[in-house]
Amino acid sequence: MNAADGMARHFREMLDRKQSFENLGLLKMKSGNDFVEDGLRLPDSVLYFHGLIAENEITVLFSKPGVGKSILAVQIGVEIAKVKPVLYIDLELSVKQFQKRYTVQGIRFNFPDNFKRAEFNTDDPITDGMEEGLLESIELAAQKGIQVVILDNITYACPDAERADSATIFMQRLKHLKETYRITLIILSHTPKIPDYRPLTLNDLAGSHKLMAFVDSAVALARVPGKTPQRYIKQVKVRSSEAIYDGEHVALLELVDSMGWLHMEFIGEASENELLYSAEHDPRIDEARALHSEGKSLREIAAIMSVGKSTVSRWLKEKTVPGVPTVPSVPGAGQTGQTGQWDTNQRQYEEKLPLPPAEV
Repeated sequence: MNAADGMARHFREMLDRKQSFENLGLLKMKSGNDFVEDGLRLPDSVLYFHGLIAENEITVLFSKPGVGKSILAVQIGVEIAKVKPVLYIDLELSVKQFQKRYTVQGIRFNFPDNFKRAEFNTDDPITDGMEEGLLESIELAAQKGIQVVILDNITYACPDAERADSATIFMQRLKHLKETYRITLIILSHTPKIPDYRPLTLNDLAGSHKLMAFVDSAVALARVPGKTPQRYIKQVKVRSSEAIYDGEHVALLELVDSMGWLHMEFIGEASENELLYSAEHDPRIDEARALHSEGKSLREIAAIMSVGKSTVSRWLKEKTVPGVPTVPSVPGAGQTGQTGQWDTNQRQYEEKLPLPPAEV
């Protein structure tokens, strides 16, 4: 059975099951048992690419610019294309840039026949809006049998993605396409500029609140500080199964170019904290001291850096590591609380310091 026949059968089954629904305006209702039966008729999700991508789900892959998420996304697409049709919508690279990325010294990488790349059709100017045109194109691709769509990236596809209303509408439409055609969607996105030593979280995704509400899983890609070719992968949201690569066990990768095949090799696992914080010096100490020199309180620094106040206190007391510059404190700078007053009780508890002299 080909993809088109399978999709037609799926639609017929959907029509048969719709008879038992009760319409509630925008909603359709039936018993929980009936929904379980519907689920049993559907195949279980297949996991691809080291368990990071689940079939028939929306996965967001995000990182800071220049880390290599497009390289990783193409690699994921190539892997899945070995078993089913994949469409890679490339809104960033030109034809020449794409060619150079996968060609070295006259040797080019041979993509699977099932891997298709698409870019904007310059012969057909955009008239109805980029978002609407892309959504229609994805639907046409699904109707032609494409089962996996990789969108690189949402910033180009939906320029107002960081706005709640725009992100909501765009993601609702994508989810509708996913449910209607049973396709798998992989969406690439950026993170705002954050220090390299900060562990990545759900909140680091640009426009995270609305995007995260609609995606089924989220995968973060980051550099390993001090090791140029190395990257690591961390799952920050998972629905279909338990996270394989959490903060304690992130996937360690190395960027390599093998005969025109630019990709990332999995070289092991590691703790995210061990990768980010070296034994000689924790770079967060410099930031804490810089904030302290600006007059920030322990509470304020802890909130900014997402750590405990006792941790900030310990950092400020630690001796400077030889050869590592720190920011000197500003004479007379005080510790102020959230209201701008001395937070005396907390400071005594955290720092074991005497109360400041009373103002005259």
